[in-house]
Amino acid sequence: MTGLPAPGPEADRDLPLDAHLHTNLSPDSDVPIDVYCASAVERGIPEIAITDHVDFDPRAPAHSFASFATREREVREAAARWADRGLRVHFGVEISFESHREAEIREHLARNPYDFVIGSVHVMPLSPYTGARVAGWVAGRTPCLAAIHVLEDEPELIERLWSNTRRFKAELARMGFDTGASETPITPVMVGDSAAAIRFADRLLDEGVWATSVVFPTVALDGARLRTIVTAAHSDEELDTCLDAFSRVGRELGLIAG
Repeated sequence: MTGLPAPGPEADRDLPLDAHLHTNLSPDSDVPIDVYCASAVERGIPEIAITDHVDFDPRAPAHSFASFATREREVREAAARWADRGLRVHFGVEISFESHREAEIREHLARNPYDFVIGSVHVMPLSPYTGARVAGWVAGRTPCLAAIHVLEDEPELIERLWSNTRRFKAELARMGFDTGASETPITPVMVGDSAAAIRFADRLLDEGVWATSVVFPTVALDGARLRTIVTAAHSDEELDTCLDAFSRVGRELGLIAG
């Protein structure tokens, strides 16, 4: 968006609130905040929310476009400038939900005081919600029953799952990691500090290992952790690669003894 149309005769006047506005503080628009404010006053809209886009994937365009401090200062100052014109300006954000970034999103929202938050799902090349992937997920609902029959007919898969699980937990413990009290293939790797857990997950991803960080307020303030799971499909070589990454990154970040 590069500008605003002139107000129409009726349809866009006297709205109670416009709560989805992108400005030049995100890559979605180059419209300054004051242009929106003037337009809202002209249209008789008493309340707006500036909801510039923030991405958590470093590859996405709004990942580091403008800092929280910059966005908050610009919006709060605009709110002060336009208050005597009867316009209320709220400081908001639009966040694209990505399940593997959920811990970071929760931490960001817990740390930063927004007035208004929009959660959205966007379809783009990197998104898990592209048509082909969604179609595959939908098509997979019926084969769930077939999967149950596979488990019944191939008990060696369950044996392999538990063999992998026992080895993974034992090796992590041997390295010095705290794997909590889990008795299932879902194995937590306790870290404690939320920022450290996020750094740990990011570095592991750099090494080709996906382990989700779970941080406050999802868990206790000192209970941040990584969430891992092995399956029957993991080969010995894949587990070796994963464990080697945990060992190297854990020492690099000072989480285990070097």
